[in-house]
Amino acid sequence: MGIIPSTFMGNSILGNLSLISAPSSYRLNSCWLIEAISLDDPKVFFTPISRTSAPLKIFLIPKELPNENLTKEIVSNIACSVEEILKPTSVAVILDTRNSSIEILDWICEGFSENIEVINYGVLPSGSMPILLNHFGHNLGIIISASHNPSEYNGIKLIDQNGSKLQDDTEIKIESNIENISLPSAHTTSKESQEGYKVYFEFLNQLLDFDLTNFDLVVDSANGG
Repeated sequence: MGIIPSTFMGNSILGNLSLISAPSSYRLNSCWLIEAISLDDPKVFFTPISRTSAPLKIFLIPKELPNENLTKEIVSNIACSVEEILKPTSVAVILDTRNSSIEILDWICEGFSENIEVINYGVLPSGSMPILLNHFGHNLGIIISASHNPSEYNGIKLIDQNGSKLQDDTEIKIESNIENISLPSAHTTSKESQEGYKVYFEFLNQLLDFDLTNFDLVVDSANGG
């Protein structure tokens, strides 16, 4: 894992919470995930993922401590800016098991107007999002997760309707718009659905061509991610 000084990311109105996940020169052959940020010693850690091996290109807002660095104001303003720039009508949300995930979902809903439908499909892996978007016809996906980072951290991943990261110019527009927005007077609320589990289970079941009956499975929950 390489270390890239945060100054390479350019100026950002969000400071260490820059919406730009990596400089373009580092994106030529790989997709990059921001893994961590140290606010005391501001360096950004990037992990390269081969485009051929990664089915999902993820745009990630850095994982931070909810209510400390990743605040309600930041999350709600980002959601509001996303609505103005992308104009989604239906949003799919999946979570990991961190205690702060539902709270962050509430912050997201406070940034979206009442015109947007938000469906919470509950705890599902990130790889399920393209399946849900395709099956249910949502035009935006949000993953609330900090992956394998410590359980007190959390973050947000924004996924377009094709199951990919947002385009660079779209990310820049969202970031640039944050200072000029006002939160909606009437915001949306999320609705829970169990249908995502069924759809993703059916998808996985179609991929299996062998019997797992005699296998012992080991699960690494990785801090909730």
